[in-house]
Amino acid sequence: MSVSYNKMVRPFSSANHATHVTLDVILNSLNDFDELSGLIDITCTLEIEWTDDRLTWDPFSFGNISSVIVPADDIWRPDIYVLNVAGDIKRIGDGVATRVHRDGRITWNVAQTLTFHCGVDVTFVPFDHQVCNIIFSAYVHMEDELRLQSNLKVLDVELIYPNAVWNIQPAPVINGSIEGRSYLTAGVDLKRKSQFVVIYIIVPLGLLGLTNMFAFLIPNELGERNSVAGTTFLTIVVFMSIINEVMPQSSSPTAYIFVFNLCLMIQSSIIMIVCTLISKLYDLKSDPNDSCIPYLVCMKKRRRQSGDNQDGGRLEETKPLTWTDVGRRLDVVLFILKVLQI
Repeated sequence: MSVSYNKMVRPFSSANHATHVTLDVILNSLNDFDELSGLIDITCTLEIEWTDDRLTWDPFSFGNISSVIVPADDIWRPDIYVLNVAGDIKRIGDGVATRVHRDGRITWNVAQTLTFHCGVDVTFVPFDHQVCNIIFSAYVHMEDELRLQSNLKVLDVELIYPNAVWNIQPAPVINGSIEGRSYLTAGVDLKRKSQFVVIYIIVPLGLLGLTNMFAFLIPNELGERNSVAGTTFLTIVVFMSIINEVMPQSSSPTAYIFVFNLCLMIQSSIIMIVCTLISKLYDLKSDPNDSCIPYLVCMKKRRRQSGDNQDGGRLEETKPLTWTDVGRRLDVVLFILKVLQI
């Protein structure tokens, strides 16, 4: 390296030309994704390349050496920062060596663990997908001094380690400028693996909601309908606590799965209350003909009739309407209404 080399001066072909720095992001693993705080932790490799015309030589004059490894602190290197990092903004790549090629091309491969902010929308959990962007910027330099670019159109995820919770797909790589400074955005598209939640939460909740309405068809004489309705309600409450443990707890926005569970809980409590009230009807001793309830369930009022008709014949005796008849009809009507609701 020439004695006159000044690592504080950026390489450029002329004063009016910006230094072009190529930044390719290769995602290695997704370490953690906290959906409540919106923090994502990844391990990635940054392949950075630029050209410094001051670092060229003739290989034949130096034993056919075409490239050498040089400490990054001994040459000029671009100041690249992650703008949406969690915590203090620091320059990436400290203490990592570079490889200088004979034509002045410099390659700098940096393995980095990054924790950065990501906007999270949990509305459609567990069928949601999140797009998280890493924003790189040459924050010290203006765009006419240093310009970031990439050889990749999308984030490279070919070498990524599989994740148990998320399917990881690449998102577009975009470059532009912020306040006159060059930036590059590399995105990752995370689609949740929904099989666990569907099999262990959504399907059981749906079956509970269906079986809950069959409490109306259990004969009151067995005395089990209130037990079935109460047990179903408590089971749904238990599922609510399970969902709180495995699903992100966010109020803005609220996940539909929480709303679904709440609706089932309200429905179950209503069914439990209605079953209790209907059970009371079976025990009433008064005459239901004096009430409007038979009309509500489309039953005709019946009273016991006896005696002779106008032709001198005997009137056929009619069985009187009882609260047991009303209760059974009410059970059927409510069951049909629940089926129609589905």
